[in-house]
Amino acid sequence: MIRISIDENSLLRIKTVLESNEKKSAYILRKVVNETAKKAKQTIIKAVKHDYDIQYMKKDDKGNFLKDNLEVKKATLKNLNASLVSKGNKLDVSKFKVNPNKLSRTNDRPKVYKAKVLKSSTLKKMQVGNMKAFLVKFDNGHEALVQRVFGKRIKTRLGKVTKHNQALESLYTVSMPEMFGGKHGYLKVQDEVDDILQENIYKELERALAN
Repeated sequence: MIRISIDENSLLRIKTVLESNEKKSAYILRKVVNETAKKAKQTIIKAVKHDYDIQYMKKDDKGNFLKDNLEVKKATLKNLNASLVSKGNKLDVSKFKVNPNKLSRTNDRPKVYKAKVLKSSTLKKMQVGNMKAFLVKFDNGHEALVQRVFGKRIKTRLGKVTKHNQALESLYTVSMPEMFGGKHGYLKVQDEVDDILQENIYKELERALAN
């Protein structure tokens, strides 16, 4: 969770300018915090898009893959703090850059798949020992980069464990909360968000004094 709040010095400044008018201060604080949280969401998403090589967005017609997974919890007069909340487990590696980006088929199987999560990274071979990862599409339509689990048989298969009936496990990487809250998300733009907060404070105080 990413918290958006006003520090003590800014709070004192607002109350001083408004001559300790508690009610008016609370309304201004709520507006400042909520406006900042809204802009912070846009800023964080922009940073995430810039750093992460997310291929899933290109397949998503609505383009809301990131927006829908970062929720703004607005400040109220009783709680003058806003927060940006994201939930979820680790994401499939297949949602990021995979090369080649085509399903593995018996007669057309790439020699090796490579993948990367960050745009600044180099593609890494998805292979551990003799176990190579491959891209599959399950019956429910879900695509995933998977790897066979040595010595473990697929539940629906019978008999001795062989190379072709070993169980599959999907490969995972960062989670949404890690993306949004980490060094390629909020931590990268924290100073920018603080600047937005101060700008909003100044703007609202100017408006209040003008009225």
